[in-house]
Amino acid sequence: MKTHILCKSPEVLAPGDYKLIVKYTNDRFQSDVLNYRYFDSPEMTDGPILPSCGPTEGFTQITIRGKNFIE
Repeated sequence: MKTHILCKSPEVLAPGDYKLIVKYTNDRFQSDVLNYRYFDSPEMTDGPILPSCGPTEGFTQITIRGKNFIE
């Protein structure tokens, strides 16, 4: 039984929500309409990552400045 599909999305003019429908072999199957969200690639700007180091155990909160982050 197949459980995954792989598809390529078309280019869009702007980030945002777009409608997505999955079809299979000459319309034998069609999914419900779903939303697919396109977003801009994040970019780091204005300075370094702070702090520049932390303990090996992790859990250090860091600050990164940039744009196009997803909330």
